[in-house]
Amino acid sequence: MNSIVGDWDAHLESAGGELRFGLAIGEAGEASLVNGDEVIQLGSLRAEGSRGRLWLRPYDSELQFQASGEGLAGEWVGRRDYEGFSRLAFRAKARSEEHLGDPDLRFAGRWAVRFESDAHPAVGVFRVDDLGRARGTFQTALGDFRFLGGSARQGVLELSCFDGAHAFLFRARLTGADQLEGEFWSGDHWQESWTAERDPDAALTDPYTLNTWNPEVSLESLVYSEVDGGGLGSLATALGGHPGLLYLYGSWCPNCTESARRVEALQARFASQGLRTLGLAFEHLSDRHDATEAVLAGREVSGATFPVFLVGSSEKSAASAAFPALDRVLSYPTFVGLDREGVARFICTGFQGAATGAEGEAFLERLGESLEALL
Repeated sequence: MNSIVGDWDAHLESAGGELRFGLAIGEAGEASLVNGDEVIQLGSLRAEGSRGRLWLRPYDSELQFQASGEGLAGEWVGRRDYEGFSRLAFRAKARSEEHLGDPDLRFAGRWAVRFESDAHPAVGVFRVDDLGRARGTFQTALGDFRFLGGSARQGVLELSCFDGAHAFLFRARLTGADQLEGEFWSGDHWQESWTAERDPDAALTDPYTLNTWNPEVSLESLVYSEVDGGGLGSLATALGGHPGLLYLYGSWCPNCTESARRVEALQARFASQGLRTLGLAFEHLSDRHDATEAVLAGREVSGATFPVFLVGSSEKSAASAAFPALDRVLSYPTFVGLDREGVARFICTGFQGAATGAEGEAFLERLGESLEALL
């Protein structure tokens, strides 16, 4: 155990290069991941001498490694989607005070971003300190890219995040005083280009305009398996004539882990006014028992207590077929506010979390106001 204890400068070997993050392992087996400003507490370190296996809860994801005189070496294996896993080589060395070089402060600020695969505008917000350390995130119409950390020097910006579920690497170069050209890698399966222009007023598409409700679909017809052992049940019966919040999410999604805590707080805030929150889980796992176990593990981490129905596959076309009340399932999470008659009064698609700072707080405040108006 002693050979793997310590603070580590770690990286995954992605197609774009070293995807860097911090890893800390304590004497009692406690472990955490560090991405920019975020520290993620982990559990279930299994160690035998110089070998270690770390489950990155609550995700179907694991670091496997062995210590040597040169550090840690092994592999990350994480479920990518409904069909398979991502695998990337993992390396770590004892943490050191690395001098990043002269900081390039030109990257700091707010940027209007266009990802190659996304029809909607995105926003990049970056900070750079005097040591050349970069922090920030990308906001898209469907959610943010969590806490990113890296460096900005000599005309190159590099940001990354590894949270157990996602392995993100972004790199960009200045192509003018206020223009960027970049690449984005995710896990071992995705790469795309992106561009950006400096714009202090850059904004996202309104999340309340991205989805529509199908009034032809009744809540009585939406029948799913209750995770807590209640068998099949309809959403109409579960709501029982109460105003409701339908929370579409997946246990595999870090933004959902964060937003589930927020939804739990909203339910507690409005419970006295009759609100009932129902979680609708869309999972990567095809086996119902395994999917249920994944949902329960996610709830243990988030602390959520609202009832959850297992709807089906997380794959978007399959999810849209399984939940036809929406024109399509576009993002995890999605929030639907229903009145006592089961009529959708608002649909909020995506989530802006703690990594977005004040904008995330404004997102939650608006969601609360939407529920208050509904009630």
